[in-house]
Amino acid sequence: MLIVLTVLWLGWAVWFAMTGGQVVALEVVDEDGHPLVGATVTRDGEAVATTDARGLVDLEWERGADSVEVWAPGFAREPVAREEVTGETFVVRMNSNLLRGVVLDGDGRPVEGVYVSAGFGEAVTGLDGHFTVRQAEPGPVRVWRPAWIEGDFDWDGSPGERTLSIEPRVVKAVHVTGELAGDPARWREMLDLKDRTELNGVMLDLKDEYGLIYYESKVAMATEANALYPTYDLAQIARETSDRGLYLIGRIVTFQDPQAARRIPDIAAFDPTTGGPYSKAGQWFLDPTDPAARGYALSLAEEACRLGVDEIQFDYVRFPDGRPDYVQFDGPVDEAGRIEAIRSFLLEARAVLHPLGCAVAGDIFGFITTARDDGGIGQQWDVVTQVLDVVSPMLYPSHYASGWYSFDRPNDHPGEMVQSALEDGIARLQTGTVVRPWLQDFGYTDDQVRAQIDSAEGFNLGWMLWNAFSNVSVGALDPG
Repeated sequence: MLIVLTVLWLGWAVWFAMTGGQVVALEVVDEDGHPLVGATVTRDGEAVATTDARGLVDLEWERGADSVEVWAPGFAREPVAREEVTGETFVVRMNSNLLRGVVLDGDGRPVEGVYVSAGFGEAVTGLDGHFTVRQAEPGPVRVWRPAWIEGDFDWDGSPGERTLSIEPRVVKAVHVTGELAGDPARWREMLDLKDRTELNGVMLDLKDEYGLIYYESKVAMATEANALYPTYDLAQIARETSDRGLYLIGRIVTFQDPQAARRIPDIAAFDPTTGGPYSKAGQWFLDPTDPAARGYALSLAEEACRLGVDEIQFDYVRFPDGRPDYVQFDGPVDEAGRIEAIRSFLLEARAVLHPLGCAVAGDIFGFITTARDDGGIGQQWDVVTQVLDVVSPMLYPSHYASGWYSFDRPNDHPGEMVQSALEDGIARLQTGTVVRPWLQDFGYTDDQVRAQIDSAEGFNLGWMLWNAFSNVSVGALDPG
């Protein structure tokens, strides 16, 4: 039977050739030589064949046919004339449609880390704000970066560089504890502030300084650490804030964790003088160089993002301050080692959260906006602002020692302190990182809280009010 079929096929091929026809294998590849699956061959505008998994298609070149055209989404159409075809296999190399351009902010500064997608192609802007989207399709183009307002435009497929603009999302938020979010009456009051004031965001404790997690996490290490203390349904919280037009930030206290440090000491900073986890003044730190400790925070962040949180804020994303030299960590903890540990953790967070659409934020000590080193904790301004979507220096005037910015009592000068700290930080900012400071909402009058807000807004920045018990100075807020 096989012999008969072979003879019949050979007879057909000979007949096809004798009548002026030709059978040729087209191998369709991209610019890099990779096979293109599903590319379409058309003749006189009608599809006649499609490439297989190897980018191959057998084309019956009929008598009198002068040319065909090969097409694939994201690629320029490639004509193939009959006289070009030689041999039994002919390679058709396709050229991507290219969309090139630059993304700038409202002040004309390039924005790094912006995703630009057009059809099947996507690119991310570099430090100079430039991008090249390969395999771009004419039509709608999406321009977005977490923590920024998404933009779009229609591309007609024409060549040339496009200049696009994108604006940071200006978020004005307050700290909400897990206990408050779990109290229906108080939570409704907090939501109602959206209608009464300028607030447009909520910063919610997912995991706090005590290592407690306030929703029903499915992360295995949360159970191992006995950290679950559920008071609210996170998915429901996300729906309610979204319905109110509130931007939801989830706070995860990262490496300061008394619960996990004592329950799972292998992932904690080690104190050889006690033979156990290192602690100081009630704080217990996980090891920022330990993969399992890092993975714990990243798993919680991914889970929260999937449940509807818009942004993950990593607090205590640092080494313990003022620690003795004998405290031990898995990785190197000289300045370069500390900085790299924090930088690489935040890069891992971006890799996990950006595909889910979540922004990566980090709290840093206030003095880091001015300091040139890492303050001994791994937070170095020029480095963290290259990897974070949002950086939140804690600009609490009460936390600055006498002499800062020439003030004997910095706490008596709330507006001036915030202004000076932001001037230092913004002057050194070289990327598209959004600066959204924490402001002090404890021990101050409404006017003093407002003075800090006015200083932040003088730089066109959003802000977050910190009060450990979520007692918001509503009188400091402008009406909605």
